[in-house]
Amino acid sequence: MLPLALALATGACSGPAAPRVTFFHPEWAFTFRYPPRWKAERARQDGVAYLFFQSPPTATSVTGAVGVTVIGQPLGAEQTLDDFAAFYLEGQDVSPRPAERPGADRALEASWADAASRSRLLILEEQGHVFGLHVTGESKRFAELEAEVDEMLASFALERPALYRPDGDERFGYALRVPPSWERSRRFTSGDQLFVQYRSPALSVDPQQQTVHAALTLSVEPAPGLDAYYEAARLRLGDAQPVISHAEWRGGYADVMRAESAMTVSRVRRFYLAGGGRGYSLSCEAREDVQQRVFRWCDLIASTLVVGAPEGGS
Repeated sequence: MLPLALALATGACSGPAAPRVTFFHPEWAFTFRYPPRWKAERARQDGVAYLFFQSPPTATSVTGAVGVTVIGQPLGAEQTLDDFAAFYLEGQDVSPRPAERPGADRALEASWADAASRSRLLILEEQGHVFGLHVTGESKRFAELEAEVDEMLASFALERPALYRPDGDERFGYALRVPPSWERSRRFTSGDQLFVQYRSPALSVDPQQQTVHAALTLSVEPAPGLDAYYEAARLRLGDAQPVISHAEWRGGYADVMRAESAMTVSRVRRFYLAGGGRGYSLSCEAREDVQQRVFRWCDLIASTLVVGAPEGGS
């Protein structure tokens, strides 16, 4: 293990005057940014679960005047993306416009209004599924929040490993793909050991308006084999990070652990692989109150880790 203390995965930093946080959909694997003052709500109608985001309340509207419904579902039998759009347009004399989104087979967007309300729609088709956002609200409030709505729609992205940037290292014999929204924050080498850390986009904002992030950390070191590497890593961690669950994973192991400091309680999801005389660990650490928002995303990133097959560069 490198003689460099692992930074807490919950690194918080002062954000801009109007911070944005990223929502990752764990089932359909897409993301978009939104202002943290918008609140996520869940509802069920006719046996179907809905997720939507509500704008902050105003003096004239206690519940908020603009809502964003999150769309993620299979297309119906013989249903086209145009058919799906027609359901939301509800007879409006509007023709959806083609849109561009990486990874989508096809994408459409539309906007329409009447005397009292305005609406926007963005939908993407990928392999028989449709994803997107439907925004609707009172005309006056919609106009006040239009910049925020624009950003939510513009930031909507499919999270697909094929779209991620390669960030491997030939010398240390691994390949990894990382989402463009995760920035490399630290890289350190010492002889035949490597430590690389990435920071997630903001996942939450605390009461002091500091953004809360997860950390993804890759460590590489010499190891005679997987079991010896795993046992040595566990011995070093000792009681500092007790194991909550342990499972086999892609020829290696995956643990979920608990980490506690004087300031925070975190969850750590750590993946172990070995190959070519080296041991590899990829850890995702997030504060306990946000780990549910990011662990499935970390699983997706971890699925791209290949040892002994160089790709990209450092």
